Amino acid sequence: MKTFKLVSMKIARIDENGLHYDEISLADGLVINKKDGENDWLLEALISSVHLERFKKLQEEKEDHTLVITISKRTNTPAKLKARVRNIVELENNLVSVLFSGKIAANRPTGNAEKILTELVDEGLEGEDLLQAFSAKLHKTEAQETVSSK
Repeated sequence: MKTFKLVSMKIARIDENGLHYDEISLADGLVINKKDGENDWLLEALISSVHLERFKKLQEEKEDHTLVITISKRTNTPAKLKARVRNIVELENNLVSVLFSGKIAANRPTGNAEKILTELVDEGLEGEDLLQAFSAKLHKTEAQETVSSK
C-alpha cells in the first residue's frame, strides 16, 4: 500500500445547468493506493460537519460518485476517482470523517494523444513547435470531450 496526503477534493454534481464540481474544504485527508492489482483506492476526508447531511445522502445512494482529488501538493495534476461513501463518523470540534472507496479513472485516453502526436509529426513539426502544437490540440480535444460527455 502507498499512502498520500489529500490536499483537495471536488465532488461532481449535475443539475439543470449541467455538470459542476463543488470543492469541499478539508481539515485533513488521506489517500491510500491499496496496490492490490485491482486499482482500488481508499480516501478519508476530514471535513466540517456542515456537509454531514450531503454525505449521508451520498452514502444512502449506494453508488459511485466522481471525485476530483489532488494528492501530496496543490500543484500536482488532479485525478478523477469513481468512489462510493463507505462510512461516516462524527467527530469532536464539528468535524466529520468520510471514508470513500473507489478506483482512479483515466484522466485522458492515450489513443487520442498518440493520434494527435502522429498527425503533427506527419506534418513535419519538431522541437518546440511540436510541443506547443501538441499541447494546444490535446487540451482542445479534452475540452471537447468534457462538453460532449455532459
